Amino acid sequence: MTVPLATAARARQRLGRYEISIALAVFIVAWVGCRLYLPAFRAGGGRAMSYYEEFGPAVMSACGRGFVNPVSASEPALDAFLLQTAGSFDCRSLDQQLSVGPLDSFQAVTRNLLLSAAAVWRVTGISWIALDNLAATMFGVTLTGAYVVMRLIMGRSLAIVGSAVWGISPMHLGNVAHLRDYSKAPFFVLTALAIVLSIRAQRPKALIGVAAVFGVIQGLGLGMRTDVVLNFAPFLLALFVLGSGEPTKNFRWKLAAAGLSLSLFVLVAWPVLTTYRQSEGLWHVSLLGLTTPFDNPLSLQRAPYDFGYLYDDSYMSTVVQAYWYRLHDGVQVPLHDAGLYERACRDYYSLLVSTFPADFLTRMAGSALHVLNLPFTIAYGVTPLGVTNRLLVWMASVRTSMLLALAGSGPLAATYLLVLVGMRSKIAACTGFLLLAFWASYPYLQFQGRHIFHLEIVTITVLLWAAHLTRRTIADAVETSARKREGKRALQATATVAALAGVVIVCIVSARVVQAPRVRALFDRYANAAKEQTEQSVTSDDATLHISPRMFEPAEPSARVQQAMLAMDVGGACDVSAVPVHVRYQGNDNELDFSRDLTVPGRRGTWSRVFLPVYSVERADGRVSRFAGIDVPASAAACVRLSRVREVEHSPLMLDVVLSQGWQSEPLYQRLYLGPLLPERVWLRIAHWWPRVAALG
Repeated sequence: MTVPLATAARARQRLGRYEISIALAVFIVAWVGCRLYLPAFRAGGGRAMSYYEEFGPAVMSACGRGFVNPVSASEPALDAFLLQTAGSFDCRSLDQQLSVGPLDSFQAVTRNLLLSAAAVWRVTGISWIALDNLAATMFGVTLTGAYVVMRLIMGRSLAIVGSAVWGISPMHLGNVAHLRDYSKAPFFVLTALAIVLSIRAQRPKALIGVAAVFGVIQGLGLGMRTDVVLNFAPFLLALFVLGSGEPTKNFRWKLAAAGLSLSLFVLVAWPVLTTYRQSEGLWHVSLLGLTTPFDNPLSLQRAPYDFGYLYDDSYMSTVVQAYWYRLHDGVQVPLHDAGLYERACRDYYSLLVSTFPADFLTRMAGSALHVLNLPFTIAYGVTPLGVTNRLLVWMASVRTSMLLALAGSGPLAATYLLVLVGMRSKIAACTGFLLLAFWASYPYLQFQGRHIFHLEIVTITVLLWAAHLTRRTIADAVETSARKREGKRALQATATVAALAGVVIVCIVSARVVQAPRVRALFDRYANAAKEQTEQSVTSDDATLHISPRMFEPAEPSARVQQAMLAMDVGGACDVSAVPVHVRYQGNDNELDFSRDLTVPGRRGTWSRVFLPVYSVERADGRVSRFAGIDVPASAAACVRLSRVREVEHSPLMLDVVLSQGWQSEPLYQRLYLGPLLPERVWLRIAHWWPRVAALG
């Protein structure tokens, strides 16, 4: 979303009263359309995932009782409202002596979202439906901001088309009801607007003004969705490299603008920043994003190991606590209470990055390919959920048909756009490459629809802007009769973009060269560690064999995490190609159930050895979940042997690993399926001619 430097002067005259009127019209249409859509969304079965049970402080604030957290179960009517068994709440039912407590970590880091809800309720009365006004306002700001950004870099018609295409997107509309997750969208679009305005700003005052407003807005945004802080990276990059149209112009003022922006951000966001360390934080979320449920969405080809198999807060909290206790001689410290949990998550994440650097780059590349193809997905359906009007259904169908015809073209379109930009300025092309790479790759942190939906506009803008620049490039070449010069510039720009892509490939290949021996050494220690036979009981139930090794001390009424590394050898004399295995946990809390199913490969005369970190989780409130055993088909009884590997239990990394015979010669890194790199028809033809292409990633 950067502006080509050669067109900045022409674009400067584009916005006037007429354009402001159009922008206002876009906001009104978007606001009204969203208010009409949300009831249809709910009628169609949609359900908002907005953590409404945490909105107690918003209710208290709307009732004039202060921004405090009401104690659960102290007011039945309020509890019914927060649990959504009641649609509205009357402040008159609040007990004057209602017990209140401190804000929990979620409420502390989303205080601005809760205060926004309270502001709406003061006007409308307290009800969940009233929050449609807040969602509609966010939607209106988002679409209006998108229109203004596109209008600054392309023609009016294309900007309107882009806004409309995004506005009726099933993915976009499917996330509007999720207030907390959707709240990132307006701040993302306003970041793009700040980037464009900083490039256009010729006077120091304008730079300072843009930076100051940006810092204030992002400070407010942090109190709605904490990943808003990531918006500073692209803004500062564009400010210093392209601000005022060139890197050296107004450089001292750029430094001042950056400092002012960061200072105002900290000042506005201070109430959130002071409590952020007490929350689970970005590192916890990032660790969850490494779990196996995200492998398929990122088009990853599995390695013989993983970083966690369950997308679950309690599971990841247990993994992190176990890691911390291994490093500190088993000393059981309540990490959350001691304020150490965020540090433990950060240290564990850093250890994974240093051991598996190539995997992180591969996951980022997978994210980039899929983000650039977001407009072509039909994961949210052809029409937005709840839409039944014939005209709207037809419009949605036309939109989907047009975009599906371009399926897989996102990366090629982005490359083509960078070449067009590079014909005007190589610096702008390099900066645009970095901006696109950042926006498209950072969602690897947690590649979920509710985290990435707002990035759909990136590819929509790329497609329309490429069309706009193509027309202008052809027109300029014809007008100036400088076809040879334009052709030479095109070749130079293509070489620049190819070099940038080559750097990415070299980085991934180099990281794999570094990673492979580290991982081989790590798993050699696993494979060569002494095995210890465990006392175990074996029972059978119909066609299932239940093997229950005794690995943990009896549960105690205190917070504790016990851990062990279980080794399971599968194969030997059995004539089986694979053994289905159920890893079973038992306890009194389903939220702590870490049970899983996996299939272990096996061949006659050989063994596959599976390493399974297992846990016993005991909470101070009496909740318990403990690894209870392994369930396998009775027919595979002779194929499975269990043992314990205590030596690995002292290693910083205890990972799920499957080592088959000859594992040392297998790729010890995650690989990427390259299909999303090209349009589907092209990819299928290449794969037909060259079947081994699927293994190149």
